[in-house]
Parts: sequence; C-alpha cells; structure tokens
Amino acid sequence: MRGRAYRPAPKPRAAGPRRTRRAPRAPAALAAAGLGLGLGLAACGDRESDYFPLRPGWTWEYRVTTDIQSVGKQVSKILVSDRPKTDFDRKKVVPRIAQDGRVYYYAAKPEGVALVATREDRETSPAPPGEYVLKYPLEKGATWQVESHTYLLRRQVFTRGVRNVIIDTPIDLTYTIEALDDAVTVPAGTFRRCLRLHAEGTRKVDLGGGIGQVGLNVTSDEWFARGVGLVKLVRSEDSAPAGPVSGTMGRELTRLEKPGWCD
Repeated sequence: MRGRAYRPAPKPRAAGPRRTRRAPRAPAALAAAGLGLGLGLAACGDRESDYFPLRPGWTWEYRVTTDIQSVGKQVSKILVSDRPKTDFDRKKVVPRIAQDGRVYYYAAKPEGVALVATREDRETSPAPPGEYVLKYPLEKGATWQVESHTYLLRRQVFTRGVRNVIIDTPIDLTYTIEALDDAVTVPAGTFRRCLRLHAEGTRKVDLGGGIGQVGLNVTSDEWFARGVGLVKLVRSEDSAPAGPVSGTMGRELTRLEKPGWCD
C-alpha cells in the first residue's frame, strides 16, 4: 500500500446505520482490526479506553497473514480508519471503516468498550449484547464471554461423497486478561507494557451427511498498547475428528497515522 493514496470507503450517512437482519460477521477483535472499545474521544492519557482509542482521522495499517488448509498461505495488508461519532439506537457510536467497505460501530459503556453493530453491503446487523473487546476493570485474571463466529473454517469445505459442507457457526469464547506488561515487536515498532488477552472456546456441531459430530476449537491471543490499540493478534481454528481442517491468522500493526495535538 505504500506510495499510493489511501481512499477510505464512503462515510456512513449522518442519520446513522439502518437496522436490518443480522448477518454472520467477523469476531469482535478481528472487526477491531478491520476484517474480530468508554471508547470516548479522549485525549492521550492513562484512561483504560486508551488501550483501544477511537479518534476521528486515525488510520491503522495491518499486515495480515493467513495459513488455511486447502487454501494455503496468504499475506495481505488492510487499512482501517475512524470517523466522527454518529447515532445508533439513540446511542453515540464511533464508526470504524475498513478498506473493504465494512463498518464497525463501537460505543463507550461504563463497564467497557463494546461492538454495537456492523455494516456490510448496505445492511446493518446489531451485535449480540455484551460484545466487549475490552471489559473493565482491566486487571490480570479478569474474564468475560463473547459470542464469536468461525471465520477461518468458514473458508474451507468438507468433502464427503457428493456433499460439501462449509463450517459457519457461532462459538462462545472466554476471554482472560493474562498480562499487563508484555513487550511486543511488530513492523510498526516495539511496544512495551501491553495488555494481553487470551481467548478460547469449543463447540460440537453435527454436520450430518455421514460426517456427524465435529468438535470446533478456537483460540486467540491479542495484544493492545496504550494510546495505540490493537498491535498484534494470533488466532487459530481447528476441527476434529473430521479433519485435518485448520487455519491460523496473524495481524501485526505496520503503520499508525494519528493526526492531532496528541501525536
């Protein structure tokens, strides 16, 4: 993307997103990186929300590496940019627009930063209640649950006889704050005193058609730097025994543009 002008997707209408039916989407942490949070527009400081700042005009660039069985390894980049606050269900939300046109709406709540809705192909889907990317207080050992969704396995196909099955299902993840002082090195630099989250979840689904019960396993490790936001994410998804079918994805911050007096 370097050397070329960044052209963000069109700004959502001032009236706010139009609610329609809910559609499958990327998990909250990826959404935060632009695919799965009081996100007030605070000045630079030591507020808990500074681990995931939302400020109009800021743009994040990530290097995305996926390695999915039956698809192979792919490397790409994605840009996400914050826009001015708008209204959704009589709440003030901050739109985060990804380069592919998807929009993710975040709201500040006393108990944490939440994903409120997503927009894709002109359809806006409310997020489930309690879809927190960060939940307060940010203390080591704190836990919460988020309804996620298979993302990597959705891009693979089980072939048994004449029947193809794509795994596309919700899965509950339990997030745990495992550290508050990690050091992380990514293309954008070295970030110290990072908050590290670990998430994991399992679920059994019946795919039928001679495949039967399949166990799904999802894990995710995410690092957030104060005043920057998400700097690194590593996610894995696999299934058993109808495998081997698996996938991994990594996101690393390569560039952050944050115009304003608090650069």
